[in-house]
Order: sequence, then C-alpha cells, then structure tokens
Amino acid sequence: MRRDPTYVVEGEVERYDKDQTAFVRSESHFSLIQSQASRAAYDGLFSTTTALAAPDYVDGQPCPDKVDLDAAGAAARVRQFALGLGAHEVRFGPLKREWVYRPRAGAPDHELPNTAVMAFSQNRELIGTGATGATQFEVGRVYALAALAATQLARYIRALGFRARAHHLRSTKVIMPPVAVDAGLGESARCGYVVSRRFGANFRLSCITTDMPLEHDPPIDLGMTDFCSRCKKCATTCPANAIPEGDQTVSNGVRRWVIDADACLDFWKKTGYPCAICQTVCPWTKPQTLFHRAVAATAVNAPFARSALIKADDLFYGAGFKPEPVPDWLK
Repeated sequence: MRRDPTYVVEGEVERYDKDQTAFVRSESHFSLIQSQASRAAYDGLFSTTTALAAPDYVDGQPCPDKVDLDAAGAAARVRQFALGLGAHEVRFGPLKREWVYRPRAGAPDHELPNTAVMAFSQNRELIGTGATGATQFEVGRVYALAALAATQLARYIRALGFRARAHHLRSTKVIMPPVAVDAGLGESARCGYVVSRRFGANFRLSCITTDMPLEHDPPIDLGMTDFCSRCKKCATTCPANAIPEGDQTVSNGVRRWVIDADACLDFWKKTGYPCAICQTVCPWTKPQTLFHRAVAATAVNAPFARSALIKADDLFYGAGFKPEPVPDWLK
C-alpha cells in the first residue's frame, strides 16, 4: 500500500493565483466567439453550475450539535451519501497547502484539512463525437451534476456539525487533479487529466473540504508515468497541439507533463465546443467489461507488457481519433 502519491516534487511548489489560470482568463471571451446556437447550449448547461457557486450553496455555518463519528465511520457514511447523490467513485485524502489557490486580497485563507473527492463518469458515445454540441452537452451535464452533488454533500456534512465547503468547476478554491491523486482516485497523466483504473480519463471531478475526521484512502500506483511515456496517443491526436509529446519537465517544483491550456481553450473558442479527444482516445478509457478490466490489470501489474497493450489498442481502436456520430437530438 503506497503512502505517497507517485508525482515527483523536485523543488518549492508555489501556490497558484486562480485568476491567472487559463480558464478564468478565457471565460469572458466565449460569448464573443461562439455562435448563438453554441452559446445557447453553453449557457443552458453551464449557467446552472455558475448558480451553484453562490456563497450560500458552497459554504455556511455548521450545526452547533456535532454528531459523534470516528474517522472510519464518517468516511463510510459520507461515501454512501455521495454515491447516492450520483458520484461514481469517492475517495478521501489530505488537503495539502500547495494545492490551495492563493486567497484574493483581503480574503481569508482556506484551511480545512480533509477532502472528499468525487468522480463522475461521462457518456463515452457523446464525448466521442469530438468538438460537437454532443460533447459540450455531456461535459456541461456532468459538471452540473458534480456541482450539485458537491453542494448537497457539503450541506449534509455541515448538518452533522462539521465545517465543509463545496468545490466544483465554478467555485473551487483548490486545484482538483492533484487533490484527487492525493486521495487515491488515480494518477496524473500526459493529457493533464487524472486517469483512474475504472474510468480512464473519462470523468469530471468535484470535492469537499472539511474538518470532519475522515479515514484517508491511500494513493495508488497504476504505472501511469511509465505507460504515458510509451503512449503518446492523446498528444498526437490533439487538434490544438496542446499536449506535449516529449518527456516530463519540472514545472513549479513538480515533474509532470505541462499542458498548453491556452491552446486548448483557443481551440474551444474557435470551434465553439470542447473536443474531449484526449479523454476519448486514452487506452484506459474503455467500457467496464471483464475483458477490459483484465487488460487494465495487466497494464498495472505487468510493466513489460505495456508497449504491447498500446499497440493492441491502436490495432483494435485505431491509432487516430475516429469520431462517433452525433445523435439527431443534439444536431
């Protein structure tokens, strides 16, 4: 059982300014570039998530009467509640200071010590259509579900007498991918997403930070760094050339593959839609059949077989991106 995540820290990690992230800097430009039809779909799906970022939804005062729970019992209770809300996987971990965005001027720092990280899988057929309204529908739908579940779970924990704050696409104070890695949900991959054994790269995240005692899940080792160093499918199929084909580099003290987020978002703005191609072509993003579970187990436990598995994925699924048809109701 691993005690530490697999990413390598090689220097000082400075906390990020959220306002300087590519997504925040680009958000105001979507309405200027998208067509009216594209903008309507974007507003209809993502505006719900924005509404769920209101302070009364994401945070609040806990009940003064605290329920007596130990860490294991609390984790079991919260996990079942989160699964009931629609999460497909739930993991618990520590909140490291380096993954908390710097507070804005005059705002208090965020100091809750534990996390409950939720994964929400996406429909493979819809995101497999490329830069289309079908992909935008599915991305927006899952982000909205993740936001609603986060706000509901945070309110539930506060009702049990503990502090809890919801973090989702429009409200996060934390950098969710490394938080998810620390909680044992998956590993960081070349594409910039977290890849899990169960869902591959095909999911979205939301999380809760809380002072509720929660038994932490251990980080996992899928061998993703070695696998991604052999596999470059996400990089070679990225239409924006936003994913590096080379080796990992040290960025802000962490050795990783650095994504060109501006190039990714520029492509989204030009087409009017996210493409999710990197999530779709990842060899780990496969149906949950007995065969694919066996292949995943081989990739984890037999490093010598990884190159052969990548070639087999190219043979059976294609080395490039082959878009799925867009359903009539989303054309």
